[in-house]
Amino acid sequence: MTIGILAERIHRIYSGGIPSLDGGIKMADIKHLVIDNINSLLKVEMISLNKQEGDNYPTNLMIATYEDIDVVAFNTVQSRAELPAIPVSLPLGMGVWSVAPDTQTTTAHDVFVPLQTSQWSLIKDFSPLVGSGKVLGNYVYTLDGKYITFPTDIHVAMPKIVIKLVILDISTLGDFDLLPMPADYSDQVIKNVLSILGVVPPVEDVINDGNTQK
Repeated sequence: MTIGILAERIHRIYSGGIPSLDGGIKMADIKHLVIDNINSLLKVEMISLNKQEGDNYPTNLMIATYEDIDVVAFNTVQSRAELPAIPVSLPLGMGVWSVAPDTQTTTAHDVFVPLQTSQWSLIKDFSPLVGSGKVLGNYVYTLDGKYITFPTDIHVAMPKIVIKLVILDISTLGDFDLLPMPADYSDQVIKNVLSILGVVPPVEDVINDGNTQK
């Protein structure tokens, strides 16, 4: 999803389905509302990284928080969670800023410890760690493509987690740059912006009888 597509959908609803720019609000104003709402949903925070010599990455970075991320069983003895968005590529996998238990579904409060896959391979057979998936009492994870992988199956004890990702400042994205958010956030953004504009979205007619609900 993109800012441009979201703004266009909102403008169509706001203007009664006719994509006209003279419907009482400018498209640029809608885009600003979309950006503000996404920032609110993602609870974005400013971030400042100390660049080392030779580092080359953007300066307009933010931290976004994604809650209620499902952890599922994987490979019979492991578990994993899919990243809700693609983070900025940073050294040492810092694009995934942190992974933590969801305190709504567990009493645990520790932040999980990131390891490179090769690091876990080296230490996993050390006897105090066998089967525990922990280092110094904290669960560890590795970043494997678009997945956070836990070396043990924790999905029953911790069915949901909170992931913080480093993303580009939403306000610097173009109209058709992909937004760093899950697809199901789009409907929420549209509803929130329409609410700000004083528009109630039409109720979906779940009964196929040819009548439109109001």
